Amino acid sequence: MQTQKKHLSHAAVAVILIHKKHRYCSKFKFEKMLSYEKKENFNVVLTVRASHLVKHPGEVALPGGLMEEVDVDFTNTALRETREEIGVSSKCLYYLGDGKQTISKYGVTVYPKVFLATSIIEYDINEEVDTVFEVPLSLFLQKPHKITHAVVNGVPIDIPFYDYLPSQEVAEPIVIWGLTARILRDVLECIV
Repeated sequence: MQTQKKHLSHAAVAVILIHKKHRYCSKFKFEKMLSYEKKENFNVVLTVRASHLVKHPGEVALPGGLMEEVDVDFTNTALRETREEIGVSSKCLYYLGDGKQTISKYGVTVYPKVFLATSIIEYDINEEVDTVFEVPLSLFLQKPHKITHAVVNGVPIDIPFYDYLPSQEVAEPIVIWGLTARILRDVLECIV
């Protein structure tokens, strides 16, 4: 196993996939579904960060955060943060693999960890989260409605923006953008 350096400029996020119809499935069933079903049958879990937070208030995010001394690796970081933020136990999740690591515009290296819900999930959000919701994974197969550009550590990056309208009763779409959108787009490319 690769030794992972513990440093405050490293974080991990959990990309949790949930089957829309069955709400959970086994690893074998997931692999079979990816072979035969469309990616439209899966949702991904997202949060809206609490409005009182100093960093990124009200923004859409994946469950996750900075690595802490108690974390043995980045998978542990993603699972710990998921449990703390939205109350989902690691017992409900099956680790599928790693997404493509990326660097945020603030210089934090983020390690996406992809999980499959293997039992029904009930959310119990903490004070860092205003709400938790699920978005069709297929949203990130579409062309973003807007792309801006930035330079991170001398490397140009695209910053995609996706609009998600959860229902007809909601007047304004939820905007999923930046690092969260980039991670989901990259993860989808890995499983398509």
